[in-house]
Amino acid sequence: MTFSFRTLLSILFISLIFSSSAFAQKFELVWSDEFNETELDESIWNPWEGTAYNNEWQYYTPREKNIYVENGMLYLVGLRENYQGQPWTSARINTQGNFEFQYGKVEIRAKLPLGKGLWPAFWMLGSNIEDNQIGWPYSGEIDIMEYR
Repeated sequence: MTFSFRTLLSILFISLIFSSSAFAQKFELVWSDEFNETELDESIWNPWEGTAYNNEWQYYTPREKNIYVENGMLYLVGLRENYQGQPWTSARINTQGNFEFQYGKVEIRAKLPLGKGLWPAFWMLGSNIEDNQIGWPYSGEIDIMEYR
C-alpha cells in the first residue's frame, strides 16, 4: 500500500492535533484585573510612595497624574518634575499582602515607553520580602518582563 506525501502529511497533522490536546494543561483563572473601574482597586493594588533602591532618579507617588485607570487600562506615568528632591516622578504598584499564588501562569498586556533611562519591569517577588522575615534577593525574584 502506498500513500502520497499529501496524505501522510494530513495524517501526521491530525495525529498531532489529537495528541497535543491529550497533554494540554487545564488552567483555572484565580485572579485578574481588567481595570474596568474608574480608579485603581486599592484592596488589591498597593501604590508605592518614596524612592527606590537602585539610585533611581524618580520619586514614586500615588498621585493621579502618575497613576490612573481609564478605558480599561492602567497608566503608570513618568513625569519630569522636581518632587521630594528627585528630578522625576513615576508610579509603582504591588499586590503584597493582598494576593499571592504558588504555581500557575501569569499574563500581562502592556505598552512600554521608549527613551533613555527608562526601565519598565514586571516581577514576582517572595511574599516575605518586606515583612522583616527575609530581604531581597533571598525571598526570590522571577522577572516576567524587564525592558530597557
